[in-house]
Amino acid sequence: MFDEKTEKSRKIANKFLEVMFKGDPKAFVSLFEGDDAGWKVLGQNEGFPVARKYAPTEISELYKAISPSAAKGGRADILGVYADGDRAFVEIHAKAISVSGKAYDNRVLFSIHTGETGILLIEEYLDTRHLHELISDTDAT
Repeated sequence: MFDEKTEKSRKIANKFLEVMFKGDPKAFVSLFEGDDAGWKVLGQNEGFPVARKYAPTEISELYKAISPSAAKGGRADILGVYADGDRAFVEIHAKAISVSGKAYDNRVLFSIHTGETGILLIEEYLDTRHLHELISDTDAT
């Protein structure tokens, strides 16, 4: 059975992936809908300062914060895009080498809440300890 909301959510999730892989944080702004929209990196902020909700206009800050983890490039394999109603889930497997030469290997799940035309909220689930170790690596230059 065709579900219009599900198909719309799947389309928005695929657009999210397209924009994310281009690496242009400013392009994300157009994907979000509403004043309260945002991207939330889950985790305890006290031990992982990147964990918080970012407004669409703050996403470039998020990119800057995590850039030491993938400064030598990397890749992300799409493991799946699933949608049901006004929710889509995108799972990726990200691999990279940090500026200090440490390997980054993390599976990430994005829970995307969709509205009429765009994203209301992204909740990002990942191994926060692994990413934090690379971000806070004092040998990174």
